[in-house]
Amino acid sequence: MIGEYSSTGVYRLPPRQRGAVLVIGLLILLVMTLIGVTAMSTATMQESMSVNGMNANIAFQAAESAVRAATSGITTAQTAMSSTGAVAGPTVTYGTGSLTAVGNSQVTYVGISLATGWSLGKETGGKAHQFTVSSTSTVAAANARTATNQGWASTGP
Repeated sequence: MIGEYSSTGVYRLPPRQRGAVLVIGLLILLVMTLIGVTAMSTATMQESMSVNGMNANIAFQAAESAVRAATSGITTAQTAMSSTGAVAGPTVTYGTGSLTAVGNSQVTYVGISLATGWSLGKETGGKAHQFTVSSTSTVAAANARTATNQGWASTGP
């Protein structure tokens, strides 16, 4: 039903239409606003989680690089063999800019064992010097930290 003009020239709405569409429209707008705010909050949380994952990965790569640097040098192994405790290995920097991680390693000499592939029954079997390498790294800008431990054997006299 459409409204009419009265005899005095005032436009009158039908008796049942008193602004219900306005109230329903505002409720729909409120629901859409809540959905939008929730979507933005979820997107922000997902971005934060992916950045934290990236920082943890950079810290892990730095720790692994420090282990690799410690196990590739004969000097660190010789120093660890002559020491009674842990020996500091090389420091490694990994990454660029604010996402730079610094990895430190420590090498500990464990002892001598039979080298892999040699028979226990032979007296001329090869010897293997056993080491443990502990490495920690930190991405200072993100407070991300990683620690790794790895065993290492070196054959020789």
